[in-house]
Amino acid sequence: MSIQGISGSGKTTLGAAVAARLGVAHLETDALVHGPDWTETPDADLRAAIEEFMRADGWVIDSDYRRKLGTLVLERADTVVWLDLPLHVCLRRLWGRTIPRIRHQQPLWNDNRESWRSAFWGWESLFVYAIRKHVGHRRRFTELLARPELGHLRVVRLRSPAEVERWLRTIPAKAEAPIAADPPDEMYARGEIVRGTPLDDPLPGTATSEEIVSEGRDED
Repeated sequence: MSIQGISGSGKTTLGAAVAARLGVAHLETDALVHGPDWTETPDADLRAAIEEFMRADGWVIDSDYRRKLGTLVLERADTVVWLDLPLHVCLRRLWGRTIPRIRHQQPLWNDNRESWRSAFWGWESLFVYAIRKHVGHRRRFTELLARPELGHLRVVRLRSPAEVERWLRTIPAKAEAPIAADPPDEMYARGEIVRGTPLDDPLPGTATSEEIVSEGRDED
């Protein structure tokens, strides 16, 4: 399973929760990408590490660094969860996460630490990048999912924190249901996962975005 979304959308939190329920391994890709002093892992080394991780019978990967890996993760996944949350929700979460990290110099992957400059200053800063990626991301990701090589993916598009919580509750914990190669049938019970690509402009034979969550939306 691949978890997709902009910074602050909750990819790592959801990925860890889903993996725990399914009893499979979870990978936060940032931990592999960012070496000491924020140096990036070479593309070939990153690809080798990701491919080794994906040899497991089941896995959840949050983010996939397509600029370094292309569609490697999406091609191997059977399900993609798209956290298409409102920008204000993501920015609020980023603020609540980043400010304490900077103030307390909390160590991240490979003892890296965030700074005021990296968070707020410049075109590639954390908050500016989140805003930039949100603008146009829906169109680009929609076009990506329309590629023939990704036609096998089951797409779950979640548009609010409430939808995320409702969907997560549909996944039985490991103690409650056996782990299978495919998601359990219960995950399809309310139409929240569709066997296709639910998009704003749906492809032929796929469900519309309104069909993803039958209980409606809560734009919290």
